[in-house]
Amino acid sequence: MIRNHEWYAGNAVRAYPLSDAATTVDDAGQFLPHDILVDCQLAFPNTLGQAAFVGAVAVSARLVQCSFQAAADVMKSNANSTIAVMH
Repeated sequence: MIRNHEWYAGNAVRAYPLSDAATTVDDAGQFLPHDILVDCQLAFPNTLGQAAFVGAVAVSARLVQCSFQAAADVMKSNANSTIAVMH
């Protein structure tokens, strides 16, 4: 059963699951692939932060690496803890 028929249309332009504040542009000015992250589940102690987010992405011809960080408030805090790195 579909609960929200407008979800896909309303989120089509977002870089989901990346933050709306993410530029999705790399250091060379190129856009990151829209499917850079398709599934991820993280568990971490709340002493590291309340919210997890993608802190950095590196893409090469043969490898994608994502660094995940946690913060008490992603939009306000610069004190972040790296909680995972995935290749």
